[in-house]
Amino acid sequence: MKHVLRARAMLFAWLLSFLFLGANAQQVNFTADVTTGCDSLNVTFTNTSTAGVFYNWEFDDGSNYFGTDTNHLFTQPGNYTVRLIAFDLSFQVVGMKEMNIEVKGLRQVYVNPNPACPYDEVQFWPEGAGGTSFEWDLGDGNTSSEESPRHVYGDTGTYTAYVIFHSSCGADTDSVVVTLDTNALPNASFRVDVDSVCPGDQVRFSPDNYSDGFDYDWDFGDGSAHVTQPQPYHKFPAPGNYVVTLTLTNGCNKQNTSQDTIKVAPNVPFDYLGAVFQAGCPGDKIMGYVVSSNNVNYSAYMWDFGDGTKDTTNIASVQHSFPDTGQYNVMVKVMNGCGNDTTVSTVADINTNAVPDLESCGGSCYGQPDPNGQYCPGDSVVLYFAGDYAQNIWYFGDGDSGVATMVIPVNDGGGDGGPQYVTIIQHAYADTGTYTANLVVVNGCGNSDTGMVQVHIGNGLPVKAEVFVTAPTHGPTHFSCEPFQVLAIGASTYDWDFGDGNTVPAGGGTQVHAYGSSGTYTITVIATNGCGATDTISTDVDIMDMDITGSTDDVSCNGEMDGSIDLTVLAGVGPFTYLWDDGATTQDRNGLAGGTYTFTVTDANGCTFTYPVDINEAPALTVAPTIFDASCGNSDGGITLNVTGGISPYSYMWNNGATTANLSGITAGAYSVTVSDSAGCYDVLPLNVNDMGGPSVSSANSFPLCYGGSDGAIDATVSGGAAPYTYAWNTGETTEDITGLTDGNYALTVTDTVGCVGALSVHIIEPKELVANCSEGGGDVMSNPTGGTSPYTYLWSPGGATTATVTGVTPGTYYVTVTDGNGCTDEDSVIVVPTALNPVSADPEGIAIYPNPFNGSTKIRYELQSTDQVRLAVTDLLGREIAVLVDETQVPGTYETVFDARSQASQPGTYLVLIRIGNRLITRRIVQM
Repeated sequence: MKHVLRARAMLFAWLLSFLFLGANAQQVNFTADVTTGCDSLNVTFTNTSTAGVFYNWEFDDGSNYFGTDTNHLFTQPGNYTVRLIAFDLSFQVVGMKEMNIEVKGLRQVYVNPNPACPYDEVQFWPEGAGGTSFEWDLGDGNTSSEESPRHVYGDTGTYTAYVIFHSSCGADTDSVVVTLDTNALPNASFRVDVDSVCPGDQVRFSPDNYSDGFDYDWDFGDGSAHVTQPQPYHKFPAPGNYVVTLTLTNGCNKQNTSQDTIKVAPNVPFDYLGAVFQAGCPGDKIMGYVVSSNNVNYSAYMWDFGDGTKDTTNIASVQHSFPDTGQYNVMVKVMNGCGNDTTVSTVADINTNAVPDLESCGGSCYGQPDPNGQYCPGDSVVLYFAGDYAQNIWYFGDGDSGVATMVIPVNDGGGDGGPQYVTIIQHAYADTGTYTANLVVVNGCGNSDTGMVQVHIGNGLPVKAEVFVTAPTHGPTHFSCEPFQVLAIGASTYDWDFGDGNTVPAGGGTQVHAYGSSGTYTITVIATNGCGATDTISTDVDIMDMDITGSTDDVSCNGEMDGSIDLTVLAGVGPFTYLWDDGATTQDRNGLAGGTYTFTVTDANGCTFTYPVDINEAPALTVAPTIFDASCGNSDGGITLNVTGGISPYSYMWNNGATTANLSGITAGAYSVTVSDSAGCYDVLPLNVNDMGGPSVSSANSFPLCYGGSDGAIDATVSGGAAPYTYAWNTGETTEDITGLTDGNYALTVTDTVGCVGALSVHIIEPKELVANCSEGGGDVMSNPTGGTSPYTYLWSPGGATTATVTGVTPGTYYVTVTDGNGCTDEDSVIVVPTALNPVSADPEGIAIYPNPFNGSTKIRYELQSTDQVRLAVTDLLGREIAVLVDETQVPGTYETVFDARSQASQPGTYLVLIRIGNRLITRRIVQM
């Protein structure tokens, strides 16, 4: 009887809690006087760490101890992972070391599922350690010598299965009763590793009952598609309480359901986090990972390896090659979906004495994916070892040998968002028999270790095939358009159906496939082994589209160009390239007017994603006045205002001190009013109240061409009334026309020969300050000017380029002169430095300058991740230092300093803040008003 097997959550996941060869954080270490023995094993642990102040021991049997050295009594057989966690004075984790303790013997026998349906596959396994041989009597006349046999009972009834468990400590016996019932209901209970989680963080769900013959249906209660994987991960999109339902169907077509509620909240704190980096040789691919106590895939992981390189692919486990021996301070910034972040650190010890230790994880660092696997002649047998060692050789025991070269990422089963790596080789044995395969691995220091695996080849065997998707190397899921590997093992030939209309008949065990759109796809494989048996296996794969999130600052006032866009690419394979609909190629934008901007990002696979971003702009503030002229010499004039646009409420300030919307009982004269909205946007309106029958005044005005200019002029014209006229300007001049004007309000009172008055108010407006806004990135320098009057022209030095962006520049200082349509100019400069002094264009050090632009003084705040030499100076655009604010070695923390322009006697204009942290140089521009 065939069943569609639901492949395990991920092949190899069971072995990966022990995956790292000799993984340990440098300076955190301990020894044990004995690591293997029989029941009631008393072990003395000695802490040899040189890092940490406080220590916590976890013994993997439900007990722990807080202290330096200890001894512990293991009373039951089993493999125990003893963990030593080191903390500093502030109880931050500084490192961790693990060791396996083997207590030989049998504790108890388990079977799952129980009760079961006839023809459902059940699996037995002995809980214990150190077993050398196994004698199973399955209670129906069948026997087995496998450690964890699988079996199908054909009839209803009760069966008692016995096992004799042999180890070097003797023989232990235990039994378990299996019930076969056509009315058996499956146990649908499940576990979730957290009580609450942030939106966008992935949480793992695990059923308490697992069988290849079960069908799983997960409903996460958030409207998303149901999932059929046995042990899925899921992220919830928004805060709320979600009822998660598991519907489990067994081989008798009996269903059972179970529910649990998970809380998704906007501010969930981090649980315990730690970081580990294994010791290794220079040039070897060393593995590091973040340890989480709650199996949550957080939104982002940013690695700094302490050797000048970083990994920003948002994964919790990485491979990295360190160039030289030494102790590298590795830091990981972890960000969750609530927008919170925390940093954990460890030390990678790179030395020439490191050795690969194939026994450090209880024998699980190498072998077969299924230790009980039995194969037919011609079947593809997979052998693996954990990690990535190019120097290796397998001796298969049949006269053949081979070097394993296929390094594949596999899910860690721990939910920390990153892959672990195993190196596999496939071999087909021609004849039946039991073969001993020997492994030799050599690291970059020339140090080696060996291992041995038993492989059983028989006749007339059923298919025990598996199919799995290699884990993504850049986050928790694969992306649309991204090619990735799918592997099937345990048979000779495979018929593939990828669930998207694509099939590969009679194909090999390794396939590369890419999906065109997001969704959950079922990959189905019909596997045929060398004995002629077939079966159908399947697994689900989640595909997501590239994703982008971001924040915007809207235009402050109508007509301004101070909007900004800050985007973060959440999904995709870096590095990324960016293209905006206006031709810009930077990730983030500043100096924007209101409108819709379309952003296209392309990842390393050529996949593209288009993202429209809106910069909002309030309606223009509009003031419509109604003027009532006065009778000659009397105070009976008035002005009423009708204000629209902007953001109400409005406030008013008249030049005569009034703060009301309307004026009444006023004499003839020049008036002006400043109308402001609640956002601080304002309009200045010059208004004229004349005497009825008196002179009327108009003007032709010219404004300054450049910011700060004094070439404005007012040409007044008087009509009506009785000439001759006298003129009185608020500037003291008595001529009809005035010139040499700067930005400001100008008022003229004209009096005729009989004393009647006419008035004129004019607001002379200068252009906004032209700012060249020079920056660099990716080997390019660019200018994004704001202010002035477009169009702009550019002149770069050195080189003489006349475009806004100059590509492919070499290290050095580059100057640009930007000229606007009125002939006004501004100069700026940018430093392009070699890799050793790589300026940071984003804000990895948490730099903030506020206010900017500023009057008088501004605050500069920055975060320091590690102890380093810091120099913070303010210079003009020619590089002349105005002030040195910081020049000292500082410890990790957040710092704030103040630049007081008044004490430095600096003039209004644009200045540069230069922050050198170690060998990194960060530049920011500030504007003094």
